[in-house]
Amino acid sequence: GDHRDLHLSLRRQRQMCIRDRIRTRIGERFFESLLGSAVEDSLFEQADPDNAQVLEDDIRLLLENFEPRIAKVGIKVVYPLDTNELTVQIAYNIVGLDTPRQNIEFILQSTRI
Repeated sequence: GDHRDLHLSLRRQRQMCIRDRIRTRIGERFFESLLGSAVEDSLFEQADPDNAQVLEDDIRLLLENFEPRIAKVGIKVVYPLDTNELTVQIAYNIVGLDTPRQNIEFILQSTRI
């Protein structure tokens, strides 16, 4: 009971933290000026494989630098055709926690018309 609840709580906490870090623009946090990614800004870029690769690298660097509690990170950025969206898929292991590989997927939408 309690052991599984704690694991679930830690997994949810990791997911929220990762999502927040990725959605933060670089320079947005005064005391952590290097924290952040270009994901939010990229919503206004042309959707193409090069941009997806740049974002994947950007997210990987961000997580390596600011998320020491996760390992073996896999990242995929997808631009669904004919949408103003960007899908970010992340798979990772939680360091020191005997849990299955974690997966997060979230969709970001451009407000561009």
